[in-house]
Amino acid sequence: MIRNLLIGALLGTLLLAASVAEARRLSGEASGWGTDAGSTAVGRDNLGKFTVGGVSELEEFDESNPVFCDFDEFGYPRGVELQYVSLSQVVRYKNGDLMFSELDPNVPSTLCFNFIDNVSSTFEAYSIITGGTGRFEGATGYSAATGSSTQLGDVNDGGIFGFSSKTEGEIFLQHGHHYDEDDDD
Repeated sequence: MIRNLLIGALLGTLLLAASVAEARRLSGEASGWGTDAGSTAVGRDNLGKFTVGGVSELEEFDESNPVFCDFDEFGYPRGVELQYVSLSQVVRYKNGDLMFSELDPNVPSTLCFNFIDNVSSTFEAYSIITGGTGRFEGATGYSAATGSSTQLGDVNDGGIFGFSSKTEGEIFLQHGHHYDEDDDD
């Protein structure tokens, strides 16, 4: 009887350990371009080389109640802050695996548009990882991207912009979908 209980407890512990996700740190950089319709970038993080495509939407600018950002040395604002209301991304790694992410509704994501030069912006975008394919199937996690962008075309024509960003975060890979450092060199 005691032997059966011990075997049962050991099997239960092994099954529980087998279902635990593998936590991996995310850290990388990307650069790319975009329009009002979306953006695309190439980059590399500690999981490998990737391309990423995304779409996002910013809140409408409220001239009657602006939120200022990017203050100069005298305390005068150089920018107006806009909140992201949506963000969806698909990251494709070199081996073909896809990772999906969406705007994190619990953390404000913002863009600070510089109204002095009328072409530059900085941003902070927070996402939750919602799964993927291959090693990212069933994955969860979060990421924070910070960066800057420069308007390359007329804002009134939909504007083309270039950007660069750094990303930090953590991903939890489901058991059986492990990370191998040789996967994406």
